[in-house]
Order: sequence, then structure tokens, then C-alpha cells
Amino acid sequence: MALAVAAVVAALTSSGTVPLHPLPQRAVQVCREMQASVRFPLLCPARVPLPSGPHRPPFHVDILGSPGHPDLQTPFGIELGYSAPIEPQSGPDWRRLVARNRPCCFLHFTIFRRLGARLPRNLKRARLGGKHGLIRYATGYGLEGTVAYFWSNHTWFFWHEYGIEYTASLHYFGPGTTRLLGRLIQELRPANRLRR
Repeated sequence: MALAVAAVVAALTSSGTVPLHPLPQRAVQVCREMQASVRFPLLCPARVPLPSGPHRPPFHVDILGSPGHPDLQTPFGIELGYSAPIEPQSGPDWRRLVARNRPCCFLHFTIFRRLGARLPRNLKRARLGGKHGLIRYATGYGLEGTVAYFWSNHTWFFWHEYGIEYTASLHYFGPGTTRLLGRLIQELRPANRLRR
């Protein structure tokens, strides 16, 4: 299995581009259901990476916040992806296995309307996915340095659109993380514009 993962990672690294596929139907359904409970545009990506290789983990989508109480001072949106990350707490061989954090094998992307929590420190102005905003780069693997719910092992982007403060993040997998986050942000659409 390690050889199969290594082959997929090598192919993606050589091409430099992670392929994007239509958002799985279950995720489209969750986005549309959440959109029905709020008046502001709930953003969801139209296309995302999907796992590749012989052992493909299932794709999942989870709700952030409470559709019954969307005005709570908490994030309101979704997180989606597949598998689990390899981190320092994963065991003594984690560095040897860290290539499995690439989109061939693992993905954790979040997109939500931010309410309540203050922005983390050390933000830089950036343009990502065609949007102007503020970025906080991941500090590496693991959660050391996490502030509030802004995990240190994610790259975060904050911007205003439709009069709403949006936040998107992608779990760090090495070079290419910020580029892929920008592509996912470019794929964001109001949930009611997603194709079924």
C-alpha cells in the first residue's frame, strides 16, 4: 500500500496540479439544506479533489454550526474531505508517512460564515482565488499554536463578500497547500447555484 500511495503522490507532484471533480451529491444536498435555513449566501465548492489510488476513503461532509440557530456566535458552514491526517501524535513513524496528507489520500477543507471569534494574529494581506482578504499560513503539522478554532495546521483565508465575513481553510500538506486553497475558493458558489 505504501508503494501505491508513493506512486500517486509522485504523479501529482510531477504534474503540479491536483485534479478537481464535481462536489459529491451528498455534499450538494447538505449545502442546499443549510442554505434553506439562512438568508445570506452559504458558499460551497462546486468542485473538489477526490481520493485516488486503490484504497479510497469515503468522502464526508459535516455541518459547522446549527441550522436551527444560524445566528449563534459560532461558525456556520461546512467542513468536507476524506480520511485523517498524519500528525506528530500519529506515532514515531509519522514523518515517513506524512506524504499521505496530500489530496490523493486526505483532505480537510472548511468554509463558513465567521461570527464571534476574533481573527488570529499575524495575518497578511493576500489575493487568493480571485478575492482580496487576509491570510494566515499553516505553521506545519500538529496543533501547537492553535488559537480559538483556527487550527495551526490549516492555512486560513478571510474575506468579505455579499456583506458577509467568510472564512475558508485547508489542512497543510506541504508545498501546494495555498495554491489548492486558492483553487477551492475560486470554486465557491452560493449553495442554491450548485448543480444537482
